[in-house]
Amino acid sequence: PNNHLTRLPALSHRVRVAQFAAVVNPTAGGGRVGAVWEDLVRRVPELGAAHLIQAADAEGVRRELGDWLARGVDRVVVLGGDGSMHLVANVVLDLGRGGDVALGMVPLGTGSDLPRALGLQRKRKVANRNG
Repeated sequence: PNNHLTRLPALSHRVRVAQFAAVVNPTAGGGRVGAVWEDLVRRVPELGAAHLIQAADAEGVRRELGDWLARGVDRVVVLGGDGSMHLVANVVLDLGRGGDVALGMVPLGTGSDLPRALGLQRKRKVANRNG
């Protein structure tokens, strides 16, 4: 069963999708990221209106994310691995938006060095309890 985000329905009223983008790396985690995103949207239907970025290459992500940031997106969640998060963080910083864009990560890569370095728990249930 996909129990990775059991608390999201309670949080759905706080999601402002007009300013929200999701960067979904279709190759991360052995290709399971797309299924995780679909599960999230089933659990929190409001996420279906988020600006979805599913580019297969770094340049595509840079271009699409840059366009959405220029339109006022101020929240970005990355579903992928360390490389995806690194790419997105650099796009945000390169555009001078580091101080006003919140970044979130659903770590689905094979290494997950970033969450480990930040001291974040990898266990899905523990991470969910922290909101």
